[in-house]
Amino acid sequence: MLLHPHFIKFEKPKNELYLTFSAVVDEKNNKYILNIQKKIIKIVKEEEMLKDLGIEEERKCLYKRIKREDRFIYKYTPKRLHFSIFNFVTYNIVDLVKFEDERKIIESTIDFEKLKNEAKKFKDNFSTKLLNKDNLIEVKIGGIYLSGGIDGSLTLKAFPIKPSFFEKLKKITETKIKEMAKRDLPISDDVKIKACPEKNYQYFALNIFRFIDRNDPPPFNQGGSFYKKIEKINKDIKEKKPIIKMKPCIIISDPYLANESPELKADC
Repeated sequence: MLLHPHFIKFEKPKNELYLTFSAVVDEKNNKYILNIQKKIIKIVKEEEMLKDLGIEEERKCLYKRIKREDRFIYKYTPKRLHFSIFNFVTYNIVDLVKFEDERKIIESTIDFEKLKNEAKKFKDNFSTKLLNKDNLIEVKIGGIYLSGGIDGSLTLKAFPIKPSFFEKLKKITETKIKEMAKRDLPISDDVKIKACPEKNYQYFALNIFRFIDRNDPPPFNQGGSFYKKIEKINKDIKEKKPIIKMKPCIIISDPYLANESPELKADC
């Protein structure tokens, strides 16, 4: 499909559950990101083609809108602003709307319990090598990911500050994958570092909005006005390059980190 340079594409929700090692924005350091979200919400409400869609941020509302097959925008709440660092496993589930029921079944399996233990060991190893003195990850926000259009989300590019971060992370993950293989744990193509660009890691993707439609519609090709306003915000971010601190956590989540109790108990 030929896309207009300023297209807006809405994504179809994936029926998936993930176990990841992730980083959640430290609540003492989220004001800058919350301000960016406020500016974007203002722009959405000014845009004729977007203003009636509705912006959801509560889990129950998100699942209800998906169930109704609505088209809408999902805003990440302050406690759910995050990026994934390493994905341990992806499970296909029957229906995202019934995520909590399916989670209980998956968590009761022996393999999942083993994977949680591997994730805890991974976190311990990561913490000794890649955290700052406050046991947090520091990243520089280098702008919004824009590729000529908006492909399902608005995402901030989070660049780790610590020297040789990705070099050290690759070594940790390579060791962990070998250990998992020796223990006959499930390893697929989804077991990997979740950084961009793939195989030439430079930054993590920190989603702040998602554009959702269960019907998987064709993209809007009239998003020029909206896109140009987002470009102005992006220019300001690139000039300021704010530093944000992130808290490392082991996460069990749906595709939007909207589920109940995503952080492993006694972990984060």
